[in-house]
Amino acid sequence: MLKVSGGLQRMLGDLKQHYVLTQELENRSDIKATKFQINEAISNFTRQANLLDPSKFNEWLSKNHLTYDEFCEQLAFGIKVEKLKIAIAKPDLEKRFEEQQKLCDRVVLSRILVKDKETATQLKEQLESDRSQFEAIAKEKTILDEDKTVGGMVGTVRISQLPVPLREALQDAKTDEIIGPVDLDGRYCLCWVRDRLPASIGDPIIQRELREVLFQEWLQKQLKEIKKLLFA
Repeated sequence: MLKVSGGLQRMLGDLKQHYVLTQELENRSDIKATKFQINEAISNFTRQANLLDPSKFNEWLSKNHLTYDEFCEQLAFGIKVEKLKIAIAKPDLEKRFEEQQKLCDRVVLSRILVKDKETATQLKEQLESDRSQFEAIAKEKTILDEDKTVGGMVGTVRISQLPVPLREALQDAKTDEIIGPVDLDGRYCLCWVRDRLPASIGDPIIQRELREVLFQEWLQKQLKEIKKLLFA
């Protein structure tokens, strides 16, 4: 039985994905890329890629085996795909936000990472009675050099972006709570939740992240349907 190499497999996956998106866009006459949007995309691209000089831009097109019209078609396709993401995600966006709201919250964290659970538990007992010790203890006890210099301060992070064990531990955490010890691959973490910043569905970053999740779920479903048809 022939095995498909990794590179070829990725290429076939990209082709199937492109086919699904092309077919969907053909069926949605309401999704278009305007001339203004294409020109704006060209302007943004040439500025970011330092290709404002027409000769440099033409050289770039040549190196990438593209005509100007083909380049514009690629940009138009990308614009339409972004609009498609919005259209696909819109019906379920609010519901998904409600389901994921705790994970979308941001927290202002400080942390201490140590090698054993017993030490972490002892430090937690100290910190429960006196939060003001946290910075000094972090500088002395944490095994992360980058944390020693800042007294364990991590800053503001979205809970969904943290490793799974921390994500689960912090999901219901309240401001000023000491969380842990949390096992992170055999090392033990204490987190001080300095503040919890509730998420809002109006946050464009959250909207974009949730749209991407919903879009990828839809896309994977379409790709599975194609696979069924191919092997039916």
